[in-house]
Amino acid sequence: MNLSIILCTQHKGGAGKTTLAVHLAGILATQLNRILLIDCDTQRNAWFFYFGSKANTPLEMKDYNNRLSIIWNPEREPIKRIADYETYDHIILDMSTPLPETVKVIVDNNPDLVFIPVSRHPWAIEGLSDTLPVISQLEEFAGFSPEVIIVPLGSSKQTINRKLEIISRLPSSYKVANRMKDLNKEVDKALNEREFVWNYPGLENLNSYFGSLLS
Repeated sequence: MNLSIILCTQHKGGAGKTTLAVHLAGILATQLNRILLIDCDTQRNAWFFYFGSKANTPLEMKDYNNRLSIIWNPEREPIKRIADYETYDHIILDMSTPLPETVKVIVDNNPDLVFIPVSRHPWAIEGLSDTLPVISQLEEFAGFSPEVIIVPLGSSKQTINRKLEIISRLPSSYKVANRMKDLNKEVDKALNEREFVWNYPGLENLNSYFGSLLS
C-alpha cells in the first residue's frame, strides 16, 4: 500500500477539523493500517480525544494502540523531519485555523487528500472563500494537485454548491461529499466524552458515513 497523506483543514475555527481527523483515524485504524495522526493545533484536542490529557512537549509522540500513534506538532514541522514515511500507511494532519499555517503545511507535506469540513454555521461556509482559492493558487505555483473533499457536517450540499458558484477560483479536483445531518450537540458530546460518535445509540450509521469519505 502506498502512503497517503490526509489534511483536515478549514480557515474558520470550530468547523469540524478535529472531528474529521479523529474519526477518519479511527476508521483507518480498524482496517489493519498503520496510522500517524499529527495534531498541529495548539489546543491539542486530537491528542486529548485519544489520551484524555494534553501533550506537554512539542513533538511528543505516543502510541494509542499498535496501529495508531499521535504526535503533537504545534510548530508544524514537515512530516519528513519528525516521522519515518516507511512506518505508516496513512498520515493524517489535524490543522489549526490560520490560513498561512495551512499554506505552510501544504507546501511542506504535499497531501494527497484535503478534507474541508463545513458545519451549519454561516462562518464555516464563508471559510471556503479563503481556503479554496489558496489551494488553487498552490496548484499553479507549487505543482500541488490534491483531491479536495468538502464535507458538509450539518451544512446542506445545496448551500455549499451555491457558495462554490460565486468563488472565482477553485481547485482543479474537488467534490462535495454527502451530507451528515446536523449533529453538533451529539458530536460535541462525543468529543468531550472521548467516544466515536457512531458508538452512541441511533448513530451507528455514522461509521459507514465516515468510511465513505475515504472510499
